[in-house]
Amino acid sequence: MGDRTAYQTLTHLSLCQLRDCTRSTLDAVLELLGLLMPILREADGEVHDQLAAAEVPPFFALGWFITWFAHSVDNLQHVSRLFDLFMAAHPLMPLYVTAVVIKGARKQVLACEPDPAELHRLLTNLPVLGQLSADELCQQAASLFKQSPPSKLISTARLHFTCSTEAEAEIKDEHWHVDDQPQAPGTVPKYPLHYWKHFFTGPATRRKGVLLTMALAGSVVVTMAFAASQHQLASQLYSMAL
Repeated sequence: MGDRTAYQTLTHLSLCQLRDCTRSTLDAVLELLGLLMPILREADGEVHDQLAAAEVPPFFALGWFITWFAHSVDNLQHVSRLFDLFMAAHPLMPLYVTAVVIKGARKQVLACEPDPAELHRLLTNLPVLGQLSADELCQQAASLFKQSPPSKLISTARLHFTCSTEAEAEIKDEHWHVDDQPQAPGTVPKYPLHYWKHFFTGPATRRKGVLLTMALAGSVVVTMAFAASQHQLASQLYSMAL
């Protein structure tokens, strides 16, 4: 794959699968994270209930989502398998992979003290590739997507988005397309105010912003490396993820 094709690939990713991650603020991404719990409910109701009862916000998945797990999976071959899926599938596929990862750790989650801080610590330190291989993780996530696509979850929960557009992605000319602006205003899942204050106010805010920017840059670097490789599973996973 030459430089021109790699550039075209990265341009498409920036305007589609990574569209909300490249906006000037994290508002759109935080909206999308609100869909994680409905997805997890479909994947494992008992684990969902444990996290919901403890009022654990989905911020633990922020790094996974904006970097496509590249900062948590050291093996480039395994990261490439995940990128195959994410490049071919709906922009919210990383949330489905996240749900499968949490489901795979159900014993630890259910055994953990029902405390938000303890559960957050557990979830942020979960190995992405635990009991499942990268291929199995992709296959289970694609199956979960087929079972409960974003459109179904959004309709059931009557959700609309004021900042993000990835949830309403659609296929046009055999490619996923994401609008620049949301189609209609509305509401998204809210979390207790003290959670927002804890994560996004105070002196640590600037440091968190720098770290998130570095994480996103790392995702782009890995994407560029991957774009130069052979995508042997892309066509197979693409048909699974539609």
